[in-house]
Amino acid sequence: MKTDVKHGSGDAKNDIPTMQNYQNIINTGGVCGRRAFFGRFILRCFGIPTVARPQPGHATLAHWSPDGWVICLGATRGFGSINGNPDRDFLASTRARKDEQAYLMVQCAQWAGDVLGEKRASGFRPGLSGLWNAVTLYRQRAIIEAAIALALAAVGTDIGMANESKVKESIQQVLVADTDKQVVTGTDGTITVPAVACTSPNASTDRVVFMKSHPGGMQLHCNRMGTPAAIDYAVDAPQAGKYALRARLVTVSPDQHLFVAADAKEPVDIALPCTVGKWEQSPPVEVVLAKGKNVLRITRNEPGKGVSIKDFTPAPMK
Repeated sequence: MKTDVKHGSGDAKNDIPTMQNYQNIINTGGVCGRRAFFGRFILRCFGIPTVARPQPGHATLAHWSPDGWVICLGATRGFGSINGNPDRDFLASTRARKDEQAYLMVQCAQWAGDVLGEKRASGFRPGLSGLWNAVTLYRQRAIIEAAIALALAAVGTDIGMANESKVKESIQQVLVADTDKQVVTGTDGTITVPAVACTSPNASTDRVVFMKSHPGGMQLHCNRMGTPAAIDYAVDAPQAGKYALRARLVTVSPDQHLFVAADAKEPVDIALPCTVGKWEQSPPVEVVLAKGKNVLRITRNEPGKGVSIKDFTPAPMK
């Protein structure tokens, strides 16, 4: 969400009717509501529990972590609501539930209140409920105080209404094995150049990221944000001539472009298909290679959006 769902509602008018709602969100961006929706969607894709957490004039979310529930994209606890109740109540209840044996007493009191037809209590307002449900609140409060649990700080507050984070993030480096960088030339002269086999950059930057690939091996991801940078490859061609170059890639937005220049010649435009998150080959473009060593330089249109690249395959044209 942070790197690819841009902030702003000006492009929502360009939503593509044939796309699903969440495909359009990552394509055209949005303000707090759309970004919170997409944040919850991504969390659920990875099996992470999440809830909506609106606050006055702003849409945020909360998600579970092993250390407790974390508020995202908005002010810290006390400024929003979850399931219609103050977020302080939600966080208090989830903290109390960590002590399973003690919390069973809270549940027993709730069940007694249910049998007697009492209204379920919420938050720290025992006067709004019956005797047994009031007992549940006092007992829950006692458990929380005994646990001395600390609320986790909110995250993503500085990008709730902005495109770029004010916090400088550390760049995670991934070890790329020599086998993942091996350039292979087939019997028909087709050259397969892994995207991570670039000579520059040779490590992850804020714009170009080396990462593991779900189909296996590695892939290169170009972020939407970050400092524009060229990507260079050393390619050893078996023969001189014209080659049809394709890229195997993933995009989630239309109107994406890469530009390829062979040995400092005029760049050729590679119009990328909108693959809606699936691996596909780009249409072929013509490049002229000399026999032996060549340098391919890849650049992209600005402002670009996220694109992941698996490999490039120049093939001799007949």
